[in-house]
Amino acid sequence: MVRCELHVNLTENLQREHFVINTAAKNHSYMDRLRDDLTRRFRSPILYSICIFATLILTVTGPFGTYGTADDLTLLIYWGVVVFWSAFSSILVAGIVRALIEPPSLLATTLTILLFTATFVPVLAWFTESFLQRAPSERPTIAQLALYVLVITTAIGGLVYQIERHLKPADETMPRIWRRLPKAEQADITRLSSEGHFVSIHATNRVYRLRMRFADAVAEMDGIEGDCVHRSHWVARKHVVGASEKNNRPILMMSDGAAIPVSRTYRPQAEQMGVLPKERKKQVLQTS
Repeated sequence: MVRCELHVNLTENLQREHFVINTAAKNHSYMDRLRDDLTRRFRSPILYSICIFATLILTVTGPFGTYGTADDLTLLIYWGVVVFWSAFSSILVAGIVRALIEPPSLLATTLTILLFTATFVPVLAWFTESFLQRAPSERPTIAQLALYVLVITTAIGGLVYQIERHLKPADETMPRIWRRLPKAEQADITRLSSEGHFVSIHATNRVYRLRMRFADAVAEMDGIEGDCVHRSHWVARKHVVGASEKNNRPILMMSDGAAIPVSRTYRPQAEQMGVLPKERKKQVLQTS
């Protein structure tokens, strides 16, 4: 009786810990994805080059009825504010959507376009009216502005969607934790192991030890197929080369020669990855 109660309590504790790790990893992943995406895009010199070029072109051509409505300096300031503001706000909206929906996808692109149009058009109308101070008959209506913004955003969003589908920077093919390693020694990561307050990162070239939470390390392995198979072990699917048993407990054989135990609580993850066969449930015979 006591043994049964201990087993139930241990199972409940392991399941609770597994839930905490998954929840922390999920939340950490969202925030880090948003931060990394925004940092990379706002630091890109291409963004500022395109904005400056677009500002000059729009100032000279004066589209959407702005030509001749003000002097050149006023139009330069107006289009500079509009271009940079629209670029930054669209990146922010896209970043929030990307943190929730893995790009590239039509759903993420469509949602970004609609959210950006809905939030950008009202402020654009107010800024245009306040800055250019045109006669009411010369001002575009909200519907016209919304149509302009929607068409332009759809064209740009469609182009970005196609680019992201076919082109992906090398940095994005590696997990975020990869960036914590020395630049000259970055290599493929095979598994993670928790050791107290440290996490051992086992790569194909050597082992690195970082002071961080195991849940955070697991969260930073996003983009790599793998999962926790034990409360202290995470494995990459492609580096699992086989499976065996020791004392009637499953063991995963890794490409680096390590034998990683699979706990009962985490066995469903190993089965879902396809590195372990599904466990056959033992039939219990009831006797009266």
